[in-house]
Amino acid sequence: MSITVRVPAKVNVQLAVGAPRPDGYHDLANVFLAVGLYD
Repeated sequence: MSITVRVPAKVNVQLAVGAPRPDGYHDLANVFLAVGLYD
């Protein structure tokens, strides 16, 4: 048995990684563009 799932692709136009927070993680800000392709 085989299962195929189509997952929409996106293009990251901008990705900004902030300074580390006290908990060790970083805040992220991104802008992406959905495209008519699938992974």
